[in-house]
Amino acid sequence: LDRSDAAGTPSVLQGRADRGAERSAVADKRAQRPHQARQAKHRGHSDVYLVRSGDTLSSIASRFGLTWPELYRHNRQVVGANPNRLMPGMKLQV
Repeated sequence: LDRSDAAGTPSVLQGRADRGAERSAVADKRAQRPHQARQAKHRGHSDVYLVRSGDTLSSIASRFGLTWPELYRHNRQVVGANPNRLMPGMKLQV
């Protein structure tokens, strides 16, 4: 497929391909974060994660190489009795 029009202007498909490459680069950076978090924990430090709308313990835990029960155990005082009830703005230790 030719991804440019007669004037040589890139088509919409080319723009999508470029965005895909950008997303891939961002995903690569995110994939490094769990490793960094594990390194920090081994040094005796912990990071703080600020909960955003739509976050779950499971989604946060997976970003940092943890299971949701581990994350919940370390943050029970912040989260409370119901691990399914996260509120935006909560600060969790990861």
